[in-house]
Amino acid sequence: MSDLLENPMFCANCGEPGCAARCPCKQVQYCSKECQVADWPSHKERCRARLEKRVRAAKEKHGKEHVAVAEARVKAGDAFIFEGRFAEAERYYLEARRIFTAAHGGDNPSVANVCLKLSRVYDRMCMSEEYKEEISKSSKSGLREKLINGADDPLEKMIDDFVSGAVESGYLTTCSTRLDDELLQAVKSNLKLEKRRAPVQVEGDDRMYIIHSFLGFQHKIRGEPGKALKMFQKALRITRLADKAVDERVADELINISDIFLEQERLVEARANYEEALGILRRLHGEKHPKVAYALKGIADILRRHDESDEALEVYKKVLNIQRRVYGKDHPQVAQTFRKIQDWNQVD
Repeated sequence: MSDLLENPMFCANCGEPGCAARCPCKQVQYCSKECQVADWPSHKERCRARLEKRVRAAKEKHGKEHVAVAEARVKAGDAFIFEGRFAEAERYYLEARRIFTAAHGGDNPSVANVCLKLSRVYDRMCMSEEYKEEISKSSKSGLREKLINGADDPLEKMIDDFVSGAVESGYLTTCSTRLDDELLQAVKSNLKLEKRRAPVQVEGDDRMYIIHSFLGFQHKIRGEPGKALKMFQKALRITRLADKAVDERVADELINISDIFLEQERLVEARANYEEALGILRRLHGEKHPKVAYALKGIADILRRHDESDEALEVYKKVLNIQRRVYGKDHPQVAQTFRKIQDWNQVD
């Protein structure tokens, strides 16, 4: 129980707890300089401190309105998304879109791509109207038509762009991204095509992972937990074979699977998966991240069902503190957790 309430400060490279040294982005920590150097090739691609510096460098070299600045802002926005700092990501994406639109017009793929990224931000912030508006704007790129009608390599770019938002947000999604039947069938057809092209799955194959996880999500929101579980388990097997086995995607699929187990009252299996995911997420993000809060909330729900009320209450309080930092006090997830804590106070 104490492990749930403490922040072990895992080394981002080797997993050792009790680290003190942090990257300037304050997202990850290390037990030694050697581990920091070893992890840098991976971490630098999402290091918010480094990417913010690149935005400033692009401004100095090209001027504030250059597309190079917009491109740098998009990458920095992606880093803020990874950190769970959605308001900052929104600000960077909006400015990038303004620059792209001025340079290329509103129908440009770069503009559509930023619209998709903004839709993910609004999805996680439970801003449903804004989410729908950005999805509509993104359709100008023609991704939907290209996906349905086919392309030389439809999965490499178009499926990744179109569906990775749902995959990345996964269990955090609140504005259900349910595809219409025609587009869902197109995704399934592309999966069959991929299997014919490569009967033996490539280890860690990104496209196979994305499609399986996305289809799992679609089955989940359509009320088909059995089918969803099979897809999530396949996605987990694929991503565990990737070069870096302990990563964000492993944690995502563990929690997707845990959610199904919890729904099916398979509490022991659900808790084991939540706890494994929690260890990975703490290593990747530290303690103040929405995915950490989500994993803790799942464990608290299990504790509550086991009539371990005192332990569950303490975990819910920790969840509430993280959610308030990430979302602000008026977010629906904050309200939901607060209501659970209030229920205990009323009983007492």
